[in-house]
Amino acid sequence: MTQPKVVILCGGRGERMGEMAAERPKPMVEVGGQPLLWHIMKHYERHGHRHFVLAVGRFGSLVQDYVNGLTNIGFVQGENTGWTTQNGGRVKRLAPYLTETFFLAWGDGVTDLDLGTMLSFHRSHGKLCTVATVQPPERFGGLEISWCNAPGYNFGPVREFRERGRSDQWINAGIFVCEPGVLGYVEGDGTQWEQAPMHRLVEDGQLMAFAHDGFWQCMDTPRDRRVLEELWASGNAPWKTWEG
Repeated sequence: MTQPKVVILCGGRGERMGEMAAERPKPMVEVGGQPLLWHIMKHYERHGHRHFVLAVGRFGSLVQDYVNGLTNIGFVQGENTGWTTQNGGRVKRLAPYLTETFFLAWGDGVTDLDLGTMLSFHRSHGKLCTVATVQPPERFGGLEISWCNAPGYNFGPVREFRERGRSDQWINAGIFVCEPGVLGYVEGDGTQWEQAPMHRLVEDGQLMAFAHDGFWQCMDTPRDRRVLEELWASGNAPWKTWEG
């Protein structure tokens, strides 16, 4: 059985990253001296997935130039679409390359997710799509409050104070295993993957969740990048699943 292709969305604007992403796509922002894209691809390579299809957008030429410089490593195969579309539209345009089961990943997060176990789970249930879900760390402590209502006020006694920890909510980790049939849920270039397609997959009973309780961290803000930099500098970055 052939290994699935890995589609990585590399067109994010990264507006909350400020100047770091002003003239480059977010996956090209560096952590530990390498673009985040490199970290993502190394994790997939570690699990035996070496055929990458990169869906680029704004500043796509920067991604293409970087990937071309990696070809001597022998595990990168990139496709530069050059289209400015929403993320679902970019995936739909890649349909000629996606004729079998494939991974779909956001290019702005790292994890130690066991990709082999997720793929096996996907193949076991027979649905069109599997999404990895995580419980992200809370940024702030939480308050449990017994709310009372009065004209002009919301108030009440605090029942519990929680230090920062893991959220109770499971969220989309931006990692999917898909069958080609999911492309039929994307109408065109203006479609965002996480909007109509995912909602329709849910309605049709075609979306399964795969819970990951290990490490996951997105890079939406400069603070997120600092967290990743500090972990990498410590020599104990949880997402570094490869040797060397």
